[in-house]
Amino acid sequence: DKTDIGTYVDHTLLVESYTTGVTGKTVYDLLKSGVIDKNKLESYVDGKENSIKKTDLVRSNNNDLTGTGDGVETTVYLDTDLEKISIISINTYLGKATADYSESKEYAPITVYVSDANGKNFNVDIEDVDSVVDVKKDSFYQIRISNKDNDTLGEVKAVSAVEVLEDSTVTKFSTSKNDETNKDQVSKVTIGGEEYKANVKAFYDKDVLNEYNESLLTDNTYTVYLDANGYFLGIELFEGTK
Repeated sequence: DKTDIGTYVDHTLLVESYTTGVTGKTVYDLLKSGVIDKNKLESYVDGKENSIKKTDLVRSNNNDLTGTGDGVETTVYLDTDLEKISIISINTYLGKATADYSESKEYAPITVYVSDANGKNFNVDIEDVDSVVDVKKDSFYQIRISNKDNDTLGEVKAVSAVEVLEDSTVTKFSTSKNDETNKDQVSKVTIGGEEYKANVKAFYDKDVLNEYNESLLTDNTYTVYLDANGYFLGIELFEGTK
């Protein structure tokens, strides 16, 4: 089932995959007008039906398609037997365990920063995610959520290690407006000569991402949490004064 997050990958039907924003023009150039006209179109983001339409897949559309963006894994499939184009987008979120995995309760409580720095609390059950047995209190993880069956809160479907850059010095940063919070926040940082862009779901920590200034970012060091594709999901103060 292609709507099951993190489980559906049919390489025989895969046309292309992306981890950045995908424009309508990009998909038009990939498939061409004949294929787009001939086949049905379906789209999903985190298991929920998305709103991409064929009229979005035109040469003149240089805007990112709904649900795509930096750090979002978007895959385009073409099934010629069923005459169907599928555009599947999967987000990665940052989560912080609030306790160790409990053998008696068979779950681990994890706060996931889904849409802001406050986060939502999930009790991740071993029946849903095998790797939850390794979860430790105060550790951070990459989280994937399916909204297929629970549109209000969603269900955690994958928990995996996040790459951690500790005691990192930021030598340069850029800001831009976050489409979800509608606030300016840090969108790029340079650490050790390498630039890291924000995942579109980077909301943590608001004291760094939103309450930034040049002296704050350059006078302190930080812990940076990266997703599997090298985008940062979160930044928090390592040492120094907020």
